[in-house]
Amino acid sequence: MNPVGSLITGLRKLIPSVVAFPFILYAGSVVAQQYPSPAPPVMEGDFRTWHLPDGALARLGKGHVSESDRSLAFAPNGRYFALVGTIGVWLYEVEPSRLIALLPSAEIAYSVAFSPDGSTLASGLDSGMIEFWEVQTGTRIATIQGPSWVRVNALAFSPDGRTLAAGTEGNDIYLWEVSTRTGLGTLDGHKNTVSSLAFSPDGSILASGSVDKRVKLWDVGLREEVYTFLGHTGGISSVAFSRDGSTLASGSSDKTVVLWDVSARKRIARLSGHSLFVNSVAFSPDGTLASGSFDGTVVIWDLATREKIARMVEPDVWIGSVAFSPDGGTLVSVSTGGAVWVRNVETGNTETIAGHNNAFSMAISPDGLTLAAGEAEGEIQLWNAATHDEIARLRGQPGRVYSLAFSPDGAQLAVGADDLTIQLWDVASRKRITTLKGHMSVILSLAFSPDGTLLASGSIDRTVKLWNLEKRVDIATLDGHADRVTSVVFSPEGYTLASGSYDESVQLWDVATRERIAILDRHTGFVRSLAFSPDGSTLAASEVGGAIQFWNTTVGKRIAILDGHNSSVNSVVFLNDGETLASLSWDGTVLLWDMRVILPWPNALEIVSGDDQEALLDLQAAQPLAVLVRDQYGAPLEGARVRFAVASGSGTLAEEKAVTNWSGRASSTLRVGRELGTITVVVTVEGMEQSETFVIRAVPSPDFNLDGTVDFSDFLTFAAVFGLNQADEGYDPLYDLDEDGNIGFGDFLMVVRTFGREPTIN
Repeated sequence: MNPVGSLITGLRKLIPSVVAFPFILYAGSVVAQQYPSPAPPVMEGDFRTWHLPDGALARLGKGHVSESDRSLAFAPNGRYFALVGTIGVWLYEVEPSRLIALLPSAEIAYSVAFSPDGSTLASGLDSGMIEFWEVQTGTRIATIQGPSWVRVNALAFSPDGRTLAAGTEGNDIYLWEVSTRTGLGTLDGHKNTVSSLAFSPDGSILASGSVDKRVKLWDVGLREEVYTFLGHTGGISSVAFSRDGSTLASGSSDKTVVLWDVSARKRIARLSGHSLFVNSVAFSPDGTLASGSFDGTVVIWDLATREKIARMVEPDVWIGSVAFSPDGGTLVSVSTGGAVWVRNVETGNTETIAGHNNAFSMAISPDGLTLAAGEAEGEIQLWNAATHDEIARLRGQPGRVYSLAFSPDGAQLAVGADDLTIQLWDVASRKRITTLKGHMSVILSLAFSPDGTLLASGSIDRTVKLWNLEKRVDIATLDGHADRVTSVVFSPEGYTLASGSYDESVQLWDVATRERIAILDRHTGFVRSLAFSPDGSTLAASEVGGAIQFWNTTVGKRIAILDGHNSSVNSVVFLNDGETLASLSWDGTVLLWDMRVILPWPNALEIVSGDDQEALLDLQAAQPLAVLVRDQYGAPLEGARVRFAVASGSGTLAEEKAVTNWSGRASSTLRVGRELGTITVVVTVEGMEQSETFVIRAVPSPDFNLDGTVDFSDFLTFAAVFGLNQADEGYDPLYDLDEDGNIGFGDFLMVVRTFGREPTIN
């Protein structure tokens, strides 16, 4: 048996058995409360399709987890736990460890708490709002807005379930009556952010920890401060009461855990053993204490001896939250990077729950099959863009991955990391090829030129660099932005480079001359990411606020705005089919969007001229085949790619491909072949499902020998068949110019009328 299990087993032999939470302490005795145990709904299907915004096809990743020590909470029955993050509250079943539901928040959430009867769950959001969820149905039943409009870092229900306490970044603690969702008052006394809250088991005392280095005790009934514990040299991150309420533990950025005697109002002990910020503390019902630190360790303490029972190391992560199940049988720890560990305390068996990643950068392979996302911990995830399955991870980057780009052939992946370098990786072997150095600060964006000879990089140092990949040296520095360069992208043909910046502008550069050719400065916020559509007609631009704007690059007109993430969108890329956009947000998720739904342009194609006309054999039709293309607003669309194709009959098009002009029009001319009958020409527009069909009838010509002029040789040919009708042997519709079924005087007049000239249609 592992040390944790052995010690806790021994302690249980010495400590009388107690009933699992929830409980209320009266006069030193524990009175068990019997509550129903509502089960959360089990959502069916793949979690990647749960609660998607309109127009989205799938979500990759679950979003990262809050750093708050109140980002994790067990249901009172101990069968479920809630994990709060950037896109909502995730509900997991403990045995077995499996995801069962997502409660989608209106914005990023930072704290979570179950009511004592387990029927209600509260989550605190970035704006100061608190959402209430009915656990059994998974539905939002109410919201309340705190008066300070600042982040809710901590939530705690009183043991009787009547009061909810909320600690905020505004230094205040708000008390709410749960049944009516009305305010009961404010506890004002901290000088900085309130980071953690805990009710005493009898509900009479509320403990609060703050970044101001103080732990305060409050009389809940009187709404008064009753004592302040001083002794930490760093901000308080977490507070927790022991099961009997006699001891309060506090964790701090000073790397220590302090134990306080609640009734005597004094410090009992200081526990030292972590090398970094202690972010979370939690008591087990048997009296042991767990502490989680940014040093990547979870320590279990024997409070009688003040010694470590066990030390669990999770390398290269920050522990954000730890919690024991109500019966003490399970310990859950969560890293701020997203990994979740569920440990059976008795056996030491541990299950890892993955998927809560904190991604910062994204790229799509040229074949559209692989999507790469760079994480805060230096890993790069590779996903299959079609199946949405994870296929590999690249490890070895020095710190956070800020930027990614695939080479045009998909063989290499460029990575910009914390050490100010660009790393080139071989995708097939998963090995690093070389490192490029030159920028003075972090590289926020990378882009390969379409021919693969150049690499562009944008940096916090406000510059754009161009790199010769054959020689692996930088060949130019483009200096024009007034703030950090967050995005660089080549146009599809490679002649132009676009760069976006925190100076709220997009600048266009001539790649050959290295000169700036335009400044697009109509943005209202920091530009975070840019992406050209495969045909170059659309530019997607994301801003720090979270919106994605779509621009028609030809006319410089905004054509759509997309808003679906809970936070800033760090990266946008079009997949090769042009029908899908991937967006990566600071909320840690990638959303795949159906552009046919979001951006249905051009949405109108109409025939202007050339339909339903007659044309003579072997001659050009009199009317050109012209179409008009309109955008979704009904305005003529310039630059749309139009294709003309003969679908049936005999004829040749002068132009099979055309581009609409400023008036939205494109045209082609048709030369009729030497066969009578109907000719159809189908017109399509790139990126648009609608098509139109021209119908042209090929009719006889008096130029029977097709030499371009009606002359005596044509007259002799006609005379040889004069007088025949459809029933006669030798009748040929080629000579029936008026198509009345007889080769007669009417046809003769048509020959005479055009004698000596090129034939025409009357």
